[in-house]
Amino acid sequence: MAPTGVTVTQFSVLRTVAALNTPTLAELAEATAHEKSGLWRIVQPLIRSGALTSGKVEGLRGQHLTLTKEGRALLAEATPAWTRAQTGVSNILGTRRNQLIALLREVERLV
Repeated sequence: MAPTGVTVTQFSVLRTVAALNTPTLAELAEATAHEKSGLWRIVQPLIRSGALTSGKVEGLRGQHLTLTKEGRALLAEATPAWTRAQTGVSNILGTRRNQLIALLREVERLV
């Protein structure tokens, strides 16, 4: 994903913002299992680059994040690299993939 200039975490944030359609930082933090101040540090470079905007939405509380046209283009550019990486990991893990996913879900429930 390096050629796109997006980290895996930033990619996940962009994807989640797109899926949630203008979430607040709190909603995004809950969806991505991040602490809000840590997530804000992840989001800031995306705002500076123009991939996201942050602002008030009339009638709603809090700052909302919106995926921009540039953000959609960046997400589209990074998605093939993400897919290749996921395929590579799946190939390496083979039959252990399902065991790892189950273990990660169990750890997530504990956190």
